[in-house]
Amino acid sequence: MKAVVLVLLCVVSAWGQVAPASESQPAPASRPGPSDGLLDKANSANPYISVRATEALAKFGMEAWGAVERFVERRTLYGLSPQVVTWLGTLNDPRPRALLIRCLKDVEFPWRPFAVRAMAQPRSAMEAVQWMPFLADPLPAVRESVILGLGAFARSPECTLRKPLIDDLAGRLADEAFEPRLAAAEVLTALDDSRGVAMLLAALGCTRKWFDVDYGELARRRAWTALQYFDITAPFNPALAASQTVDVRQSIHRALEIKTGKAITLPPPFEPDPVNVIYGLEVRSCRRGDAYLRLLADGRLVLGHYDLKTVKLPEELFASLRKELEALRATPDSPFFGMGGCDYECHFLPDERGMRRFMVGLSGRPVGGRRLVEWLGSALDATVGEAEGDAFRDRSAPFGPDDDGS
Repeated sequence: MKAVVLVLLCVVSAWGQVAPASESQPAPASRPGPSDGLLDKANSANPYISVRATEALAKFGMEAWGAVERFVERRTLYGLSPQVVTWLGTLNDPRPRALLIRCLKDVEFPWRPFAVRAMAQPRSAMEAVQWMPFLADPLPAVRESVILGLGAFARSPECTLRKPLIDDLAGRLADEAFEPRLAAAEVLTALDDSRGVAMLLAALGCTRKWFDVDYGELARRRAWTALQYFDITAPFNPALAASQTVDVRQSIHRALEIKTGKAITLPPPFEPDPVNVIYGLEVRSCRRGDAYLRLLADGRLVLGHYDLKTVKLPEELFASLRKELEALRATPDSPFFGMGGCDYECHFLPDERGMRRFMVGLSGRPVGGRRLVEWLGSALDATVGEAEGDAFRDRSAPFGPDDDGS
């Protein structure tokens, strides 16, 4: 049924719309386009070079498209920088948007969330249909951006069948990851649909912190901003800890039930953040998504970011991990190990200053951390299954060669 609705969405929209000439015709060749050398600089791995060159490239507009095509032919999609991917979304032409869709379809392309954000939202029902499969993308960052984009499209005149699309977005309130669920609640509220209110109320009580970043406050701010649609007057301050806002959140809950005329059942509250943390590891991967892991003093392993899973380690495995932590603790300070990029590891260890942070880029993990990461993979195998262990090894593989340097 969903497929039929989407086809109808496509047909109805195509029947009633004619694409502007500016979107289907090449830009007039009023001057030479940029050199291929400028494209190479815009796609440099050095972000300082890439940013400046992309600023120069943007002045050419669609006159630069020929150079982009030649670059992709020479270097493939994988040579594109995030700055150029973002710039492609500003071009008022279907060809760069088709290239961004290609980027999004390639699960090995490293800047897929950037590709969605660059397009912002579908420009037609036909393009909205192309976006729909990415609601099931393996990366939460892609799913979140697609939800936000489709929500914006649902508010536009180009969306001729809003209700089926809104119903599909409401289904994303059951996403396995917190960020897509929050995005679904935000867009539903903006579409005058109250099905996301319970999620927003729950997010007002989000408590998540990851060492030096308060992700709970970020979630509370997003939820409170979305709830302004209902004109709720309350002294809610997202900067306050959730424990300090219990009464005001209850008053907001009652006010929303009156506004919507419905009883609002909240999902389970956030469990407390882990305490007695003796080690933390954040693995960022543009290809495979991010992973967060904390080791507690009592031998438990806490996995996740907003949504947490806690497992108990076998005693022998926990003792081995403690031993490897001491090897990492002996590693001297460095601003950054290895080469920077989109993918990196961040290790956290307690010391007299609080939490000491090791930033690790591609092929740069210090020797003291190599066996530790190997043991962590074994810990995941033993507690949550080899599938989780394999996913962890895949994410962390780029950051440290074997001890023999291979």
